Amino acid sequence: MMTSEQAGRYHIFFLPFMAPGHIIPTLDMARLFATQGIKSTVVTTPANLHYFTETLDVHTQKPGIEIDLLTMIFPYEEAGLPEGCENFDSITSPEMFYKLFKAIDLLQHPFTNLMEKYQPNCLVADPFFYWANSIATKFGVPRLVFNGSSYFSRCIISNLLRFEPHKNVSSDSEAFIVPGDLPHEIKLTKSELAPYHKKEGNKSWHIGPCSLYFNEGDNNGVDDHRGEMSSINVSECRRWLDGNEVNSVLYICLGSMSNVLDAQLHEIAVALEALDHQNFILVVRKEDTKDCFPHGFEATVEGRGLIVRGWAPQTMILNHPAVGGFVTHCGWNSILEGVIAGVPMMTWPLHAEQFYNEKLVTDVLNIGIPVGAKRWVTRMGIHNIVIGNIEILNAMKRVMLGKEAEDMRIRGKELKEMARKAVSTGGSSCSRLSAFIGEIKSYKN
Repeated sequence: MMTSEQAGRYHIFFLPFMAPGHIIPTLDMARLFATQGIKSTVVTTPANLHYFTETLDVHTQKPGIEIDLLTMIFPYEEAGLPEGCENFDSITSPEMFYKLFKAIDLLQHPFTNLMEKYQPNCLVADPFFYWANSIATKFGVPRLVFNGSSYFSRCIISNLLRFEPHKNVSSDSEAFIVPGDLPHEIKLTKSELAPYHKKEGNKSWHIGPCSLYFNEGDNNGVDDHRGEMSSINVSECRRWLDGNEVNSVLYICLGSMSNVLDAQLHEIAVALEALDHQNFILVVRKEDTKDCFPHGFEATVEGRGLIVRGWAPQTMILNHPAVGGFVTHCGWNSILEGVIAGVPMMTWPLHAEQFYNEKLVTDVLNIGIPVGAKRWVTRMGIHNIVIGNIEILNAMKRVMLGKEAEDMRIRGKELKEMARKAVSTGGSSCSRLSAFIGEIKSYKN
């Protein structure tokens, strides 16, 4: 079998962690490198194929674009998991969480076999695959880490590790200033800190927002084909939005993996009932919400509220002119999509680095209003504190109505234009992409 270099095309393997927030941007990168004449291969497992299908159906039928999709059998049985439990959003207990990572450990051997068979020139792997370094070394290829969090949050983590300011406060609620060379004063509390940090190399390439490179169709240059198949008919959702005035719709989505308690959904629904004269789209993970919403909620908001149960066409929704605000959990994919759309945000961080992302949105970019979340929430909802409907309603009003909201929309439009310039020819991200490709191609086995 010929190696990739012998075949004349540089070949990169991409190995994303099994979660939507990692899979979607990794696929964006694979598509991006494919447009630069690089053969891109994404490696995943059978139960995660649905995240890729629609996107690849749209973008792999073009001349010169070469994206492959390879699968490894997921060892769910050996790890003690039920069949089909192959990604983070299918986890329902702490025990399953640890078993999932046991299964990921067992993927080392089948992935090595794929590297042996296809001999790529480079490996881009998620940091959760700790064994990727040794495999890349074995085959003499560079291994790059795809980190799905923001560069801003990485700077905060680096300074927390270096200076340890959180060790000098007397309680979890006492605020401290993140020291170091950050250009803005960022305050945090111990309760907002992620319980895990890891030191990484300092060399990094900033090439995004990757999704903006695909300026196609009539949806404001934004790609609709990201993630799973929508749970709602996209055309019907767009028609519903078309019937609303500019900036009159509030979009609420707390992430594909957020375990929002029934009591918290109830408070959100109460706030939306009180937000009369404002239409909304509410995305919920649960199919059955009759025990979460107030009695008669759906009848009360009929006509001005659209409830999506499952996966929503988020990029289409955010970029529709009717949408004037976005309630977000501050996952980095969602933050980027909100910035690209120029939409003010109500920030509701739950876990991971989301509290750091919130500070970027509210304290640095000044395009968001915090709902008041102050404590890190685990995937299983442990330590979850329910925020009341009054606080939620007040934050919603600040995002949607008045001069404060209008000022955020003006700044949002400026950032939207900056993002587009960054990925355009001669822009900062576009230039760094070219430099990155040149550097990895110069690596000699």
